[in-house]
Amino acid sequence: MFLASLLLSVVSFAPAFAQHPTAASYVEGFVQTRASETTCQPGHICASLQTTKLHGCYVVNFANGSNGGTPLAVDVTQSGPAGTTTTVYWINNYYKNVQINGLATAKYYCPKY
Repeated sequence: MFLASLLLSVVSFAPAFAQHPTAASYVEGFVQTRASETTCQPGHICASLQTTKLHGCYVVNFANGSNGGTPLAVDVTQSGPAGTTTTVYWINNYYKNVQINGLATAKYYCPKY
């Protein structure tokens, strides 16, 4: 009985010892584009960018003192297989106007294949 419970605990805890993804398992960077409106109204698309390098990536809004606007939502649509068009949209989902400084900016995280 003791041997069976010991074996069960070893099998149960094995995932804790599995190799975890490291920083080397993804690529990160920024995409930027000019805003279509420097003062973006609620519900409007403030900027958009078409690219082929973001297929399958996680994209988030980025803002600092000189670039971006917050709070903006980032929506990503992908068409076709890998390597085809990905469109990133920056949308004002806030209840009032948002000022966009410099370029609309998003940070992306892409898995390495």
